[in-house]
Amino acid sequence: MKMLKLLKLCLLQFQYTARAVDLKNRRLAKLQNLKETKMMKRVIIDSLMLILYIIEMGEKYVGNAVHEWLGVALMIVFIIHNILNRKWYKTIFKGKYNSLKILNVFINIVLIICMLVLFMSGIMMSMTVFKFLGLNGGVLARQLHIAFSYLGLIFIGFHLGLHAGAMFIAIKKKIGFNSKEEKIVNILGYILSISIIIYGIYIFMKNNAIDKILGKEMFEFVDETKTFQHFFEITIMIISFSLIGYFIRKLIIKRLIKEKR
Repeated sequence: MKMLKLLKLCLLQFQYTARAVDLKNRRLAKLQNLKETKMMKRVIIDSLMLILYIIEMGEKYVGNAVHEWLGVALMIVFIIHNILNRKWYKTIFKGKYNSLKILNVFINIVLIICMLVLFMSGIMMSMTVFKFLGLNGGVLARQLHIAFSYLGLIFIGFHLGLHAGAMFIAIKKKIGFNSKEEKIVNILGYILSISIIIYGIYIFMKNNAIDKILGKEMFEFVDETKTFQHFFEITIMIISFSLIGYFIRKLIIKRLIKEKR
């Protein structure tokens, strides 16, 4: 009888443990799915925001009305992006500030300022969407709009570069390179990255971007036969600055690791 009771107790304990483990696994699966859903939302919003920004850099190619309506769409997506990442604002006043955090906060704040100036100057110059407001931004609004569009391009690139590390690691893990293959991929990656950075800076200088940022040049000459080339060059400039941001981040992390040792 004692043996039978003992067996029953063991069986009940086993069932209880199995249910507890099953419940824990279900909770972990739900949390993982929730994280993946949130991440997917962020990826979609960030990708949409990037695409809209690239198109917005070609006002003369898409027309003023389309440019303004896409600007409104960009403003909405930007607000959603900030809502999804609202926890970041709390981190500004928490934790220790090392060189990486200082850089990250600086880039994000400058990027936010760029976007706000773009939206405000765009509304002031509006000839379609916000025409009813009767605002007249004049030369100053146009200078600010052009200057901060190129400044924003730089800092969008830096912003992407600071967050690209995790993506590159995930891609490498998914493909599953061995040590020899990884070395070859890294070498080819560095060569390709440096080539893109050099080409991106060349395009940046060719487009007189520095003069535009300084407010010395307010107009862009349009060649309608080179529409694809224009958007391709804007994309390359963003990629080049993102690669610069990525390499700066790597150097800072290496220095921080050395300091800890």
